[in-house]
Amino acid sequence: KRNEPAYIPLVVEKLAAILGCTKEEMAGITSANAARAFGI
Repeated sequence: KRNEPAYIPLVVEKLAAILGCTKEEMAGITSANAARAFGI
């Protein structure tokens, strides 16, 4: 399948299940990673 922004919720849900956390926790993790990566 082609990678599209529409798949983001599905990816977040799957990663949360794999890592044993909530979708909200995943949002915090990805936001922190982006801030660290871009120095913001």
